[in-house]
Amino acid sequence: MKVTKDRIIEVISHYGIQRGDVVALQSSLSSMGEVEGGADTVVNAFTEVLGDRGTLIVPTFTYSFKVWNDFQPFNLLVTPSQCGAISEAVRLRPEAIRSNHPSHSVAAIGFFAREMVKDHIKCAPLGKGSPYHKLSQIGGFIVLLGVGQDRNPLIHTCESLAQVPYLCVSWSNTKTGIDIARSSDDNGTLSEVEVREVPGCSKGFVKAEIVLRERGVIQYTKMGNANIQVMKAENVVDIILEKLASDPFFLLCDDKECQICTRRRKYGKAKPGAVPVKGSSSH
Repeated sequence: MKVTKDRIIEVISHYGIQRGDVVALQSSLSSMGEVEGGADTVVNAFTEVLGDRGTLIVPTFTYSFKVWNDFQPFNLLVTPSQCGAISEAVRLRPEAIRSNHPSHSVAAIGFFAREMVKDHIKCAPLGKGSPYHKLSQIGGFIVLLGVGQDRNPLIHTCESLAQVPYLCVSWSNTKTGIDIARSSDDNGTLSEVEVREVPGCSKGFVKAEIVLRERGVIQYTKMGNANIQVMKAENVVDIILEKLASDPFFLLCDDKECQICTRRRKYGKAKPGAVPVKGSSSH
């Protein structure tokens, strides 16, 4: 059976999303099965529920790091999202505003769109002052549609807010803790941007779901073939910060073949940095 716009509206409305809300959507269109009208139908359903006072945010990450040659330099207007068909459908909307971060941009539609993306380039990709941090401060929601917590950028925000000891270990394995992102302007001129607190592996974030579920902050449902999780961003931040205060390495994955988690665990334990403290989304 096809998933229709009316069905999407029915589901998200039933689980607490309403007019005027701010929602960050992480999604997999293919996970839903057949969707009548494709990605645009999903976007239309969310924007209809949120109304003209609400805001929809999606990741339009490009991962434009020098160390990863597979990803093209970031151009605000033309570089496509690497986060799936629904995020790309939002990016392409004429009313969408995209943040100017060279590796972890977001696109937003709605009342708070401009404020949510403002000054993103001045922040750590997903850290303090980033769109996801703002989401936790404004009473916003995270909706995971057909994806799990390993695709939840807000968990990376928690790492940054907690200042976990391994934040300075970069993908490029430099001693500076800096990765270089590449940008291009409309003339094709390349520039390099230093990025600190670059998000690492997220495979370990599946452990966060256990903690969040035990605390009762996740609502579960289905849409077509897709599992959905709905949660308040501030609840996620408060609970994960509390967990990191007692176990700073909790979010690192246990895959011995994962080079960055292995390096981060080794470095962090040898040279512990700032110790995470309990705190709320007001950090």
